[in-house]
Amino acid sequence: MTRDELNEKLATEPATRNQVGAIHREFERLGFREKDRAERLAVSAAMLGLGSLRSTRDLTMGEAGCLVCLLLVTADRRELPAPGRPAAAETGDAGGDRDGSTLAAVIWAMVEAYLRAAAPGRAGAVSGKPDDSAERGQP
Repeated sequence: MTRDELNEKLATEPATRNQVGAIHREFERLGFREKDRAERLAVSAAMLGLGSLRSTRDLTMGEAGCLVCLLLVTADRRELPAPGRPAAAETGDAGGDRDGSTLAAVIWAMVEAYLRAAAPGRAGAVSGKPDDSAERGQP
């Protein structure tokens, strides 16, 4: 598969069942319950820079991949953007493909997620526990 074919797939294919499940599990970990569906969808839209989102199943494979990456390194609910406001990463002009539907966007989300996890004083990128991976080997 070429890069163009993969970009096309990420931009057009619907999110997989596994991706949707991972998104739901991450929101549950962050304290969202079934009754919080509207807020969860609004936060998801804000994290991806979308105007709105009717269902997690409406995401493309690329958008779902970006959202999973960002949620995996979100330590708690307070780090999430307010519904209707773009995530901090979306407001900068550091460049990169941020439309959420291409390979470059997925990779960019993974890099941002890693950098957030690797920040000093943050939980490690592997297990989410302090002193794991990013801080390993430091006194």
